[in-house]
Amino acid sequence: MKNQSHLIKQFELSSQAKAGIVIVNMEGREAEEHDVSKPHRDDHCQLMLAVSGEFKLNIDFETIEFVAPALLFVFPEQVHHVTEVQDPKGWMISFDPSLIDKEVLQVLENKFNNPSLIQRDSVFFQQMIILMDFIEKVQLQNTNHYLQKSIHSLLNALLSLIAGELVSNLPTIKGKERRSVLIKENFIKLTSTGLYSNHLLQDIDNVLRVLNDI
Repeated sequence: MKNQSHLIKQFELSSQAKAGIVIVNMEGREAEEHDVSKPHRDDHCQLMLAVSGEFKLNIDFETIEFVAPALLFVFPEQVHHVTEVQDPKGWMISFDPSLIDKEVLQVLENKFNNPSLIQRDSVFFQQMIILMDFIEKVQLQNTNHYLQKSIHSLLNALLSLIAGELVSNLPTIKGKERRSVLIKENFIKLTSTGLYSNHLLQDIDNVLRVLNDI
């Protein structure tokens, strides 16, 4: 019996791509080059900014259902397909991952969870709309070397903003920092009873420094 994964088609970046990037406005979207309702893979990244509408997709055999506004990210080799979409507005941008800053791409791969819901009245949402709209307008022009570089820069700016948003929402106290804080709090409680000398407190501080370096 053949492995089922052999039956899942993989598609390359659209022939409409310029300089490794293609952006599509979902309002004026033409027919897809391939059937997105059937499970498939892509050899490139896809980012959706859903401004409005209702969406139901499947990514790596997990159902993703949400109401806009939201971001959705599909990485190369992920099996995905669209199940149902109602009144979609926004953009879908497909791009070669080699164009992206490696650090930014790593943050997105490690921290991004689908779907990433956005507050409609947030500054971040407005920034996403402005950048997507700008990338679309620039790509409609007849491209030359410098316009291609500007599109790459705009895409990296867009993804860097997303990465920055992801990082800013992470807990501010990391594991080892929280561990040392808890230890110190417990020692403070004990020392308040007068059971420990100042000399021992100095030893405790030394231990905490070592823990922070682990």
